Amino acid sequence: WQVRLGLELTAGELLIARLASGALPQESLDVLDSLMARLEEHPQDIEHRPKLGLNAEFHHRIVELSGNDILISIYRGIQMQLIGEWVQRDLQSWRTRLSDEADEHRTIVAALRAMDRDAYAAAARHHIGRSLKDALGDLAERDAAAEGQPAGHAERDNDP
Repeated sequence: WQVRLGLELTAGELLIARLASGALPQESLDVLDSLMARLEEHPQDIEHRPKLGLNAEFHHRIVELSGNDILISIYRGIQMQLIGEWVQRDLQSWRTRLSDEADEHRTIVAALRAMDRDAYAAAARHHIGRSLKDALGDLAERDAAAEGQPAGHAERDNDP
């Protein structure tokens, strides 16, 4: 997640610089709005794999809009979608986070549209930090379920 954060922060800075210089038209961000709309269309019915695919495409598009081929290549190489599928396999906890995730995506896009580097960085840090925290919680839940413990039990065992 830390590598992903660094790449997405860099991508956002480059994207904002391209917007500010006029090299990238504001309309280029419309694809992000379209992806968010598809993610939010029927949240109660969306299946896990399509949700992860749309989410991955949202983040990939931000990196692609940076216009930096090396950054794009590195980002593709980290395969966050595959990690998400593995972490959340057989869990439904991701459904409870859809609304918060949608709000975070809207905040990211608003910062990009405003060409506000600081707001973008704060939104990206919050979103990816929350994602890491949730992934760790999902792993603990999976481990607890595999050991026959109630959900949340493994986390309590690790508290000081």
